[in-house]
Amino acid sequence: IGACQANALAQRGQKVTVFGRNNGASGRIPGFLVRPWPEAERADRSLTAQFYHHALEQALSFYARLDGSCWQSYPPLRCGVLRPDRAVASLLAHPNIEVVEAEIAGLKQARADWRLELAPPTSTLETYTRSFDTLVLCSANLPPWWPQTYRAPITPVAGQCVELAGSIAEPIWGDSHMLPLHNRYLIGSSYRPNSDSLQSSPLETEQIMRIAETHYAPLLPSPRKVVGTPTGVRYSSADHWPLLGPCPNLNLWQEDYQDLRHGEKHAEFPPPKLLPNLWLNLAHGSRGATAAPLSAKLLSDAICADELALPANLIAALHPGRFAIRRLKRAQAAMS
Repeated sequence: IGACQANALAQRGQKVTVFGRNNGASGRIPGFLVRPWPEAERADRSLTAQFYHHALEQALSFYARLDGSCWQSYPPLRCGVLRPDRAVASLLAHPNIEVVEAEIAGLKQARADWRLELAPPTSTLETYTRSFDTLVLCSANLPPWWPQTYRAPITPVAGQCVELAGSIAEPIWGDSHMLPLHNRYLIGSSYRPNSDSLQSSPLETEQIMRIAETHYAPLLPSPRKVVGTPTGVRYSSADHWPLLGPCPNLNLWQEDYQDLRHGEKHAEFPPPKLLPNLWLNLAHGSRGATAAPLSAKLLSDAICADELALPANLIAALHPGRFAIRRLKRAQAAMS
């Protein structure tokens, strides 16, 4: 997510600094499947399916610019396989992007800027600060140093895949998914709700293989040789939509919109107050590889004050303040 966002801004001529651990979590899973949403062909498809239809079109076009070591397309299936570690390195190798291997330890607003307290990768070095006029959080969950003026319901779902020696001709999905890698193929994945454990499980390996054998046995190379059980954690919002847009100041929303609970149709409310130049692109769950290019474009358009490329109802469905509005309508506190 962060690499796509940084690249999208850099392509517009913006100078971008990226902070984080080397490659972050992108190197844990060796491949991501980018594919159509299951409802994509229905004429009356849901808002979710509409969003992922647009996201898939953007993703296929965006990743096609990467070389074959990062992305393999399968045009008849309208899908592709992304090698995230290589893709991240390629997307961040832009002259307008500076990559700093440091952990953000704190955040403060300093007049018109945001001041980051940074912890170097080794404990022997002292922390230091850097200031920026615009800040974008591209991560899975909200970190502990994030301003308390914004909270959202985001939960972790851990899981693992099984990596095997051999090759398959093309990606397959249904009851599980299989995707080809170089001299390998990946089967996944398990789901452990409300867990952020990166521990692999022999039981989950057995369950994943049993499902694959049940549904895809003729397509599996023999013998079945497991060479890895990579794990990861997806973070999803309560409605399974990404959080994408400006960061609300929920302390002020609590004051300005407390009368929403009365349901007055013609009541007038002030414009939503936001934390200035602070943007969110997070909680993409298991569809991050598909949604990342479109999300990066939308947020770049918003930051650069350009026209947004999606209908207003889809933009509203993505807005980070949507959970606060729902809570205020139920006479609950804006911050969950």
